[in-house]
Amino acid sequence: MKKLISLIPLAILLNGCRYIDTSEKYIDEEPSKPLIIPAGVDKPNSTSTLEIPDIKDKRKVTEDSRVAPPDMPFRKKQSDDGKKRIEVKNGLPVLIAQVSKDKMWNAMNSIKLENWEITDSNVETCEVIIKYTDAEAEERKKANFLKKMFTRDNYYTDYSNSFKLNCQSSGNITEMTFSQKDGHKPKSFLVDTVMENIYKKI
Repeated sequence: MKKLISLIPLAILLNGCRYIDTSEKYIDEEPSKPLIIPAGVDKPNSTSTLEIPDIKDKRKVTEDSRVAPPDMPFRKKQSDDGKKRIEVKNGLPVLIAQVSKDKMWNAMNSIKLENWEITDSNVETCEVIIKYTDAEAEERKKANFLKKMFTRDNYYTDYSNSFKLNCQSSGNITEMTFSQKDGHKPKSFLVDTVMENIYKKI
């Protein structure tokens, strides 16, 4: 009885095989009509080869182009109550807060960050000049001859520079802009450090 039951699935399987169509119908099929390309339309590439355009710039890949990579965007943020936020205006980072001009001025003048120092300030124009010293660049300058031979100084940028904090108020809103001393956009990693420090103090 057990042998009979075990043979039932095999019988069902073998019986089902006769319903499979094994004829090769594609052999007798007619080939499809050729593709007709309308006038003014490019013919598609039907080959398996990949067309590689000619290189206009024949410089070697390893050639040093001295082009700096794109800078990361500034870090934007806003407080939960919406009373202060960091955003970008005209390409420069701006701290906007519902605080008095005096409070913003005090925060600007109390920056204490590693490698940063206040070099000048003017309360009448609400302007503070701060200087950043790139510690790694300073170490490279002090390195001896042998150490310089095995470092890639030509590929390192010295980010030491002077920067400007400038504030202005309108009603109960005070805005502080951070830029290089000449008005250009500072590097994002410098922006994030300074803006976060002042953001916490207001």
